[in-house]
Amino acid sequence: MQAYECTANIDASGALRLPDEIMAQMMSRKMVRVLVLLDEPGQQQIQQSAEQQHAWSTLATSEFLRGYSDADSIYDTL
Repeated sequence: MQAYECTANIDASGALRLPDEIMAQMMSRKMVRVLVLLDEPGQQQIQQSAEQQHAWSTLATSEFLRGYSDADSIYDTL
């Protein structure tokens, strides 16, 4: 079984609109299993906060490593 995770929109008629990349994977299948997860009230804000935390962590790591030079490699042997 293959699993894909994405967010999707529900249009005015109530149809679930999946991203094109997911739809392309589904076109070769006759049957799929569907699992729908709904965020709890306030969950989206928590999710955004986690995404922001990840972005800040990534930025901090990249900025820290940007300050590292080959001259600092002497400390790697200690």
